[in-house]
Amino acid sequence: MFFTLINLAFTATSIVETDMRIAPIAGERIIPTGSLPCKPCDLVVHILKLIIVICTGYHHLERDFEMKRSEKKASAELGKRDSVPIVVVVYHREEETRKMFKQLAKVTDNYSLIIVNNGFDDPDFLRGLKPVKLIENTENVGAIRAVNQGFDAAEGKYICVLHNDLLIYEDGWLDHIAYFLERRPDVGLVGLAGRHTIKEDGTYDNETTIVNMEGYLKSRIPTWRFTEVAAVDGLGWVMRNEGFRLEERYGHMHFYDLDLSLQYIEAGSKVYVVSIELYHMADLGGHSTRDDNQYLKAIGGDDEAYQESVREIFREKWQHVLPITRGFRDEAYAFNRVKELQEEIEEITTFANRLEKENKQAKEYMKQISEENDARGTELEKASEYARNLERICEVRLSELEKAKRKIEELKTGGKRGGRKAGA
Repeated sequence: MFFTLINLAFTATSIVETDMRIAPIAGERIIPTGSLPCKPCDLVVHILKLIIVICTGYHHLERDFEMKRSEKKASAELGKRDSVPIVVVVYHREEETRKMFKQLAKVTDNYSLIIVNNGFDDPDFLRGLKPVKLIENTENVGAIRAVNQGFDAAEGKYICVLHNDLLIYEDGWLDHIAYFLERRPDVGLVGLAGRHTIKEDGTYDNETTIVNMEGYLKSRIPTWRFTEVAAVDGLGWVMRNEGFRLEERYGHMHFYDLDLSLQYIEAGSKVYVVSIELYHMADLGGHSTRDDNQYLKAIGGDDEAYQESVREIFREKWQHVLPITRGFRDEAYAFNRVKELQEEIEEITTFANRLEKENKQAKEYMKQISEENDARGTELEKASEYARNLERICEVRLSELEKAKRKIEELKTGGKRGGRKAGA
């Protein structure tokens, strides 16, 4: 096509040059009617510019065509992939669980369900989902043991694990992850969220969180489709079925996701996070398993103390690799984080100004109260002085009254004596 356009340009130039007439006066040109008032070389430049624009557009069209052809090829390959078993542990939260499975069916193809029932009040609903395996536990054995039960029942190249209160909004999300794992044999684990860094004490660095979830900061949302991390988050992941299991020494939950990630890294595989739009219903206050009375009873009543004990077990197990950082922060992180910090500064400044204003008002109120108390104190002092004066007056009058009583008694006594003398 490019050579065709070049030939067209030369042909057009020849036509223009042929249509020109040399004027009798040297240097003059006679421009035929309908011709452009420009030199032949100018016209060639314009035509070449037009060719460049056309070729550029053709290049973009060709690139788009190649991308679509590649996508079709990928889709065809994905359509041939084996079914991926999805392990879901259920423990109460019936309403959220129904929403989760309904949304999962909307956006996911070619999968099977392995459901582990740790305590769900509607077993008929679970059976209606037609899982390839429904494991019924007589008691809540915890998330870690239940997930391992699902692993033991799973067959296939990959295994997916999802929380029963997670909503996934992107259509074909599992296909994208499976295709990525097919293209990247060096990657063993892909999470739906994760962190770049695990610190030396065993806790993750929250500032390195990667997740595309409603309600989270924009700086946490990657612009890259897949990002390398040190650890996935336990809310959901897809893993190569290579025999890895969750560490059951941790008990019911906590740190199993970090532990699994380090198992893959220590074995030589990489760990990634995929950017898929999510919503975790546990973020609704009071709806987490950690708030459940039966769970709290099983772990001793204090989840923070239990989590701390698990952290210490995790730290001791992996101290030979901690701290660990994998991957790089997203190119948009700094831009979004600076903006977020500016907004936080503005909020803090506004809050500080409000506190200062309220403090000033409080001081004025205290001053007013103090003045009122002082005024009342003066009045009370006057009233006290008046009461003391009354008391003194009363004492004087009582004294005078006592004197008068004695005088009366004396007069009475004297009168009686006088009467007796007169009678004698």
